[in-house]
Amino acid sequence: MNVLNSNVAASPSNALSKWSASLKSEAAMAKNKKLTDRREPLPENFRSLEEFWTFWDTHSTADYEELMEDVDVDVNIRSK
Repeated sequence: MNVLNSNVAASPSNALSKWSASLKSEAAMAKNKKLTDRREPLPENFRSLEEFWTFWDTHSTADYEELMEDVDVDVNIRSK
C-alpha cells in the first residue's frame, strides 16, 4: 500500500497510522505463514456434518483464511 497516494486526506499522523497498520499487517501475514506451515490440512470432504462440526470446533477459521473465497451476498432487510 502506498501511503502517500491514498484517497484519504494527507496528514503526517494519518500517514504514520496507515504505515503502522501496514507493518502490523505484514507482521500478521508472516505469523500466519508460520502457522500455515504447522496447521492440519483442511479435509477435501467431510463424511458427515458431525465430522465437519468437530473439525471446526477444534480449529480456527483464521488458520485457513487464504483458502476461503469471497462471496457476494444480497441482504434485503424489511422492517415491520
